Parts: sequence; C-alpha cells; structure tokens
Amino acid sequence: MGRTIEVTDRMRDLVASVAKFSKAQRLKVGVVIFRPTIEGWQTVCSGHNKHPKGLPMEYPIGEKDGETMLVTFPDVIHAELAAIRLLLAADYNLASRMDMLLVSTH
Repeated sequence: MGRTIEVTDRMRDLVASVAKFSKAQRLKVGVVIFRPTIEGWQTVCSGHNKHPKGLPMEYPIGEKDGETMLVTFPDVIHAELAAIRLLLAADYNLASRMDMLLVSTH
C-alpha cells in the first residue's frame, strides 16, 4: 500500500497563487508538482490553465438566471498538462521519478 501524504496549507496557498495567473473567467486552475527532500517538499514546477495563443479561454453559450454561461474552448491547455510539460522540458531524469506529488486547485 502507498503512504498517506498530507497536503499542507503552504502547498495549498502556493497552488492557489499559481491559479491566479490563469486568464479564465469560469474556472482558474493551478497545479504545482513537488518532490520530497530531507527538509520536506520542494517545488519542482507549476502550471495554470491557458490558451496556447493567449486568446480568450471560453465562449458564451447563453444565459441562465441572469448569468452568462461559458464553455471552455477545446484547445485550452489544462494546468496539469502545462506543469508536466515544464517538468519534461526541464529534466527527463527528474520527470522519471515516481515519488512526486501533483497538487491542484480543482
């Protein structure tokens, strides 16, 4: 069986800060990948949901109860994928480790 890992308030705060970089209106998502060290968890990389061309991330499909309903464009890059791509680009040996922890806002 795997071990239980406690996500700390510091981790949650960091992930929430990363999510603020998203330009999404409907749902801002942030991800941080951590690795264990003797001192605790070290930040390896992070990502947030974004459009690859910097364009809007959602489009309106109507209104409900006076609020505009938004749908995400299919080409938006999810926060998890953005973080994993950075990890792979930085160091393949690091990316092959099995002891990392991915923490997401959603």
